[in-house]
Amino acid sequence: MLVQKSYFGGLLLETKGRWVNDRRVQGLRRQLDKGAQARIDVLNPFLVETGRSYPTYLVDNLLLEGGDIRTAWAVNRGILRDIKRQAAGGNALLLLSIFPSTVQVNRSHAKFYAGLGFRIDDRVFESDVPQRLLNVFCQEEAIVCYDLLPEFRRHQPKEFYRDDDDHLNQAGQTLAFSLVRDKLESLGWLR
Repeated sequence: MLVQKSYFGGLLLETKGRWVNDRRVQGLRRQLDKGAQARIDVLNPFLVETGRSYPTYLVDNLLLEGGDIRTAWAVNRGILRDIKRQAAGGNALLLLSIFPSTVQVNRSHAKFYAGLGFRIDDRVFESDVPQRLLNVFCQEEAIVCYDLLPEFRRHQPKEFYRDDDDHLNQAGQTLAFSLVRDKLESLGWLR
């Protein structure tokens, strides 16, 4: 504990964490075949790792079926309640912005995910289960919540995610920024 509280100790722990992370990425690079090897520099290596170690990740997280997944949702509710308490304790305003998954918006990304080893269930393309659960939770907990999924879907077939990753591309970032900014303005939280 003392090591974590000192500047030098914190620096050592951070350096160790980066070294461990770099080793993981190097291990992923060695696992890929030559064709994929050239693309690893633009791929999110953790997506590659997740596709191999947890192929039902997308289905589980977008359909939320099964006992383990529901248990994880209960844990997440507890974490969100804690965030709400901390925000209230710090006199902070809290807006929970719900960003959609790539495949909820751009079906074209299914081939990319399948190529990484993810199993795809066609129901994920239309799913709004996580968003509905979060919206109900926010209403119950009196948390201001903003679901971006309807607006992202309204602007289809425009591509909002990088072709080789699950992160927003420039168009997605621009849309998300303008939506969240407009929401904050409508709440009177921007001055």
